[in-house]
Amino acid sequence: MKTRVFTRSQHNPIISPLDMPFPAAAVLNPGATENGDEVVLLLRVEDHAGHSNIYVARSSNGVTDWRFESEPILRYGEQNWRYEQWGCEDPRVTYLPAEKRWYITYTAYSPNGAAVALAYTEDFVRAERIGLLFSPNNKDAVLFPQKFNGRWAALHRPDAGGMEHIWSAYSPDLVHWGEPHCVLPELGGAAWDGAKVGAGPPPILTEHGWLLI
Repeated sequence: MKTRVFTRSQHNPIISPLDMPFPAAAVLNPGATENGDEVVLLLRVEDHAGHSNIYVARSSNGVTDWRFESEPILRYGEQNWRYEQWGCEDPRVTYLPAEKRWYITYTAYSPNGAAVALAYTEDFVRAERIGLLFSPNNKDAVLFPQKFNGRWAALHRPDAGGMEHIWSAYSPDLVHWGEPHCVLPELGGAAWDGAKVGAGPPPILTEHGWLLI
């Protein structure tokens, strides 16, 4: 007998482009977290020109009655951020208790390719950009919520000639990153994860180690 790990909500899709308080072509790939008694989503919202911004949505139960900010928390094409010229995409959000802030990793998309950028917020009203963490082409980055031997850790997915594995990196200050290690390679062939693998939400600490979904 198969064990059902997940059950699809009868309310799906919980958010669609028609729910947004402005014209939108697509709503996808949200980062999710909790803030007090609210569920907070950071939505990638694509406009009809194909550019994406990141918007905040809030709900008391994480399923219905979503409230949307009318302005993005991270807007593409802003001055001095040329690596986001075409879009801010696919956010992941990790709360760092030591910093008392939520940190947002996201894809900065430009003519240079897809890079990994980092920002932080204390209230989901305003975000402060830190800048690029990993140069193109790289996606699917997420931070661990704690330090390891005094250093922060991240997972990311560089594209190395068509090989898209999950790599780790370490930083003393969330700005300078190094010591790369391949921690989970794609399987190749016809497997569901044969062509590429990437991190989803922040890793979860369990009695057996860190769980990556």
